[in-house]
Amino acid sequence: MSRRHAAVAATAAVVVMASGCGGTGAGGSDGPIKIGASFDLSGPAGFFGKTGRDGAVLAVEKVNRDGGVNGRRLALESRDDKCDTATAVANVRRFAGDRDVAALTGFTCSPAALAAKPLVDQAKLPMMVSQATASEIHTPAGRYTWMSNVPADYEAAGLTKAVVENLKPSRLAVVHVGNPYGKASADGVEAWLDQNGRRDMLVGRIEIPMTASNYSVQMSKLKALDADVTLAVVYDLPPLLQAAARAGVGTKFVSFNGGMLRETITSLAKAGMLKGFTSSAMWPVLIAGDSRSPQMAEFANAFKKKYGNWPDNGNLQGYAGVMLLAEAMRRGGGEVSRESVQKAIAEKMTRVDLGLYFPYSFSRGQHGGARTVTVLTYRDNTVPGENGLYGSATLSGESQ
Repeated sequence: MSRRHAAVAATAAVVVMASGCGGTGAGGSDGPIKIGASFDLSGPAGFFGKTGRDGAVLAVEKVNRDGGVNGRRLALESRDDKCDTATAVANVRRFAGDRDVAALTGFTCSPAALAAKPLVDQAKLPMMVSQATASEIHTPAGRYTWMSNVPADYEAAGLTKAVVENLKPSRLAVVHVGNPYGKASADGVEAWLDQNGRRDMLVGRIEIPMTASNYSVQMSKLKALDADVTLAVVYDLPPLLQAAARAGVGTKFVSFNGGMLRETITSLAKAGMLKGFTSSAMWPVLIAGDSRSPQMAEFANAFKKKYGNWPDNGNLQGYAGVMLLAEAMRRGGGEVSRESVQKAIAEKMTRVDLGLYFPYSFSRGQHGGARTVTVLTYRDNTVPGENGLYGSATLSGESQ
């Protein structure tokens, strides 16, 4: 992400829509349909929230360029929640009080999304969480809370299965951030091992406080575990790998996909640390300008044209959240309202293939629409190529 596009005032609301869109929004028949978005833009996961925000902006522009929804344009109002629950609650209350807002998206941090769950139920305001992945967001289900990203428990199960079957570790460890996302991911690893009679291979799990700036203590503990494979659930991977190298940790790290953003992949490759490295992935095709999915290729090339960089996982998350809401508005038909969007997601989106993730499936009993995970293998110390960020990687089942 370039510095030019990363700067956003911490307290400002950013409204994005095509020019010439006046009117009364979702409450009227001619104005733009407003989507509210709450991202962490200046807090501990601000670098990740900005990727989601940029993807959401691109999605609104794409929908409007293609004629909008039922003849009306979309408008995105984006607010910074700083990964703070009180600020997220204030954002949701502001959106809920604006009858022009038909739906919400965003939510980088799981605590912010969890704090919003009871509020959107009270306001009957559908919320499509596009970045946070804690299992509690979809289970137990809040009636108006939906998830477009793969929940942590599903990602953990898929990645653990792939690691056990392909890497065949005898001693497995988990290192995770100490927030709901990290804990849910680590719990998911343990659950899969328990269910498949492989709990004996887990030698330990190590929690990293969100405020930690030095991982030396955690890496000393990891070295003592003597694991041959370690699953890493962190937002900022390079410092962890550097600390592991200093501590003489000999384990093979496998990352949950939340840690594999553009800057991470590039910095690891340049530092010679991207060697024999794998991570989870939620998409059946590579995020690349020459992807075999026309929708993915269109997204990647449009993002490159707008922002000057190839998109990454975080950008795709924000983009997909808006595209799903737009699809719900179309399937709802007629006048777009909060209730029409809610009803469409619950009753008319049992299969949605956007050409981005594996096909989604929503229903009244299934609020986490994405469930499938595959594995991404990065070419040793290769900086992302000309066709896109993941052009230097191989996706299981992908021919590129």
